[in-house]
Amino acid sequence: MGFTDQQTYGEPPYFAIIRRDGLAIMLSQLNVGQTVTPHWQVVEKMWNVYFWVDDAEALYAEFQASGATIDYTLYTTPYGVKEFGIQDLEDNDIGFGQILR
Repeated sequence: MGFTDQQTYGEPPYFAIIRRDGLAIMLSQLNVGQTVTPHWQVVEKMWNVYFWVDDAEALYAEFQASGATIDYTLYTTPYGVKEFGIQDLEDNDIGFGQILR
């Protein structure tokens, strides 16, 4: 997903902060035996995280070129947001939307 600034904490690492385009995401390792259920399995069509972006088309093209798993293709919603979604390696949905003006 293009995150280039990465900090990890602990040995072995159990917590990380990753950054891209002024956004920061904090990630924490689960303990052995713990599991997380992706949100879309609890609430239909719900993401685990959603980002507002300035250029959804460019980001969509970048993710396609990098081989990301596209969950749903780029489209314009009835409420004026150009959006798309991808899935991470653990089946979590990540949405991206650009408000059209």
